[in-house]
Amino acid sequence: MELSKNIYSIGRVVVDKSFHTQSASEAFFSYFGNDVIYSIRRTILDEDFSRLSECIERVQEGENLSTVIRMKGINGELRWVLAAVSMISKGKESELYSIDLSDVLSLKALAYSSKAAVNGYRQILSLVSDLGFEYDFRTKRIKIFMFDPCRDIVLNDELLEEWQRNAIEEGYVLSRYVDVFNTLCRDIKNGVYRFDHELETSVLTQGKAKEICLFRGITVYEDPKTRRTSGIISVVSSRQRSKDINLAIEANRDSLSGLLNKNTVTSIATE
Repeated sequence: MELSKNIYSIGRVVVDKSFHTQSASEAFFSYFGNDVIYSIRRTILDEDFSRLSECIERVQEGENLSTVIRMKGINGELRWVLAAVSMISKGKESELYSIDLSDVLSLKALAYSSKAAVNGYRQILSLVSDLGFEYDFRTKRIKIFMFDPCRDIVLNDELLEEWQRNAIEEGYVLSRYVDVFNTLCRDIKNGVYRFDHELETSVLTQGKAKEICLFRGITVYEDPKTRRTSGIISVVSSRQRSKDINLAIEANRDSLSGLLNKNTVTSIATE
């Protein structure tokens, strides 16, 4: 049995400290067969076993330790495997560990294809005038940046609370938009799944010019315990705002179909 080039995950297994199998995914048993029903020890090359054993000894709750070992599948072929170890239960009787196994060679191919896809997206994003932002829940910092084909050009990188406080104290946010700005910061800090807030501010120009800015963000989980908030900041021109208003006005729509009427479409097209 050979792994497909498009399949990099061999599966997941839960073991005790003696490497006795407690449970495992279907993919894991499909790849290793009956050799792993009682223990995964026989599938690991002897000279590599100490590296996995060291991960089991050192890993603590909330941590994830990884190593590379050679393992033998159902066809007897040895393959390089990335083993990611985490502790899933700790008690006086026994400790259990989850091991995620991934094929190293197909991971390498996946990394190259992912990099190519990312580079393609970066080329497209570099053509737009929008800015990006990211919030790191670990460091509590917000980063605002421009898109570039090869890298992010960072414009601001500071603690979210400091960025919020300084923007208000320096007058970068108009008084009538302070509540909106505070709500924006709260949504970022709390990891709201999706949000968008529009306000007039000079926070992007350090007080030089006030602009109508639309902040749109989304929070995703990279794993059960790690999340990340990122989004786009768009400067909304008065021309675009008039178009958006026209699209929202009921009088500009046909009463039967609900579509924009001829006069409205003609007006927007000629602006």
